[in-house]
Amino acid sequence: MKFTNAVYNALCALSVCRGYGHGGTYTSHGCFSDSADHPGLTASKLLNQTKFTTDQCFDFCGAHLYSGLENGRDCYCGDIIEGDSMPISPDACNVLCTGENVECGGVNAIQIFELSDYTPPLPPVLWTPIGCYTTGSYFSATSMALDSCEGFCDAGGFTYAGLEDGTCSGDPDNTCGGSETIEIFEKVKQ
Repeated sequence: MKFTNAVYNALCALSVCRGYGHGGTYTSHGCFSDSADHPGLTASKLLNQTKFTTDQCFDFCGAHLYSGLENGRDCYCGDIIEGDSMPISPDACNVLCTGENVECGGVNAIQIFELSDYTPPLPPVLWTPIGCYTTGSYFSATSMALDSCEGFCDAGGFTYAGLEDGTCSGDPDNTCGGSETIEIFEKVKQ
């Protein structure tokens, strides 16, 4: 079920709130089994909140695909629902939130919501050395380091970065290719 802000507020007033937080639209996936040994969501958690609300959990989990409410006071976040957590009767998610009159999961029962307009984070940019090659001409800098070369090439939209002429003057712990030999690095997407 999907709800707009107005519908969410109306449902919350009737104690049957199921879905809209400040960060976007949430869709209920229902009530799932959950335990300390087999948690349903494992990325982040906010526990034992004395004035706990659904919006507090949705805001806390904003960077994750799933938000989970449990025991009326606990919030769990994740990007996958773990395999040991299985759908159970909605009657098991019957504990009211400590900060509002709506159901927030239950004992060993987590009520899971999906952020409908979720955008996964971009993977980090990694560089992998692919070998040394001979070159006839080169550009030099007064203080060269591997990360500054990779940053320059990344900003220029290049897939490869190359260093040559021995020790990096800006990073003496690393080498920058060799004499008349260029060490090539390839940008790797994860």
